[in-house]
Amino acid sequence: MRGSNCIKKFSSITDTESYHGEENDLYYYCVYVGKASLIVEPMDSIWYVQDGYVASHRGGEVHSTEMAVVIRGYTPPKRIAEINTCPVLPYINGCATSQLLPPIRIGDPTFQLLSMPPHTSEQAHHIHSTARVVFVYEGSGICEHGSKGHTESMSLEKGDVLIIDKMYPHHFVTEP
Repeated sequence: MRGSNCIKKFSSITDTESYHGEENDLYYYCVYVGKASLIVEPMDSIWYVQDGYVASHRGGEVHSTEMAVVIRGYTPPKRIAEINTCPVLPYINGCATSQLLPPIRIGDPTFQLLSMPPHTSEQAHHIHSTARVVFVYEGSGICEHGSKGHTESMSLEKGDVLIIDKMYPHHFVTEP
């Protein structure tokens, strides 16, 4: 079990690992990084990135090549969306976001695309009320994390997967 207030990084290019969420998280989840053949229970859902698409569905077998998240006991309908990395305006704090797979109900899991152009450093240091799984689809940057005055930097590149605990302060900066 990991301690609260932390961030963990994996590479989908070099790592083949799994990571289980905390028992006290709102949704219990397991993250699979890199290539994995997964059999998902009928009352669980899988969310994954593969071949330029994001998808989620209940149960079944999936051969993931980049990353996948299994959420226990959450069973939304089957959905799929193409990852379109063209900027979506307006930019807020230097970022644009699109909901590729929006939540079914307010507060439910979602699959979002965060676009940050090169040289972006305006994103505010912030927290989320639930854990976040981040996949770097393309590009590179830095994740600044920790309490103000005690931050650390973590480099990010294509294929990296971050797991950010709930209520853990962080923000992203892109490199030139």
